[in-house]
Amino acid sequence: REHVDPRLFEGLKQAKLQLLNGDHDVFGDGSVRLVYTPGHTPGHQSLLVELENTGPIVLSGDLYHTQANRQLRRVPTFNFDAQQTLASMDKMDKLLAQTGATLWIEHDKALADSLKKAPAYYD
Repeated sequence: REHVDPRLFEGLKQAKLQLLNGDHDVFGDGSVRLVYTPGHTPGHQSLLVELENTGPIVLSGDLYHTQANRQLRRVPTFNFDAQQTLASMDKMDKLLAQTGATLWIEHDKALADSLKKAPAYYD
């Protein structure tokens, strides 16, 4: 079994560290926002990206695992905290309504099959 060579991460010891508490506007202009969506894990985050031509997209991470998971509001038994997950789902519903963003559910194979693949891209 191969292991990770810790020397690959030596540069991180001097890297600037910023601990986040809640949502975070990465560049300060609203173009990329980390959205605090705990539940799957204590510090789980989703990502809202405002693209000039494509429009806003939310990468949901592990907030949802399938479309059915979202529609039926089912929380996987392995999630860290079911109530936090449900609250994060409510928060995501509000964010999507406010921004009109398209939601990308990372484990949704049908979505993955429909998305552009490199070298194509979203802008």
